[in-house]
Amino acid sequence: MKSLNQLASEGIKYAVVKVDNTQYWHDDIKVKAKKIWTVSLVDLTQPTNLCEISVSYPFEELRHFFEDITEGVSIDEIYEHEYAELSSGYFSGGGVYNVVKTYDDNEMDFDQCFEYENGNPSVC
Repeated sequence: MKSLNQLASEGIKYAVVKVDNTQYWHDDIKVKAKKIWTVSLVDLTQPTNLCEISVSYPFEELRHFFEDITEGVSIDEIYEHEYAELSSGYFSGGGVYNVVKTYDDNEMDFDQCFEYENGNPSVC
């Protein structure tokens, strides 16, 4: 696995990452699946220093992905949480994340990649 800094140095423009955020969900929701991933699109073309020496990269959350859904839980019960409280922020450039897809195509900008991932998710 490579850090975001390494991916950026290789010319990767955007990366789809998934982060296990199960621990941050309320217990009532955690019983519906064994893992709850947050899937985000990271913009590696916008390195930023946030009051620190190391570089960070902005991200926008695409959706939450529920893995190993508990028996008896309906898809509708999961769907209502998949797009709940999506946010944006920054990932540490030195951090190693679970990268599921990268974009280095000069034809697509960040917004186009975001829309493409919403319609054709790399993680589902």
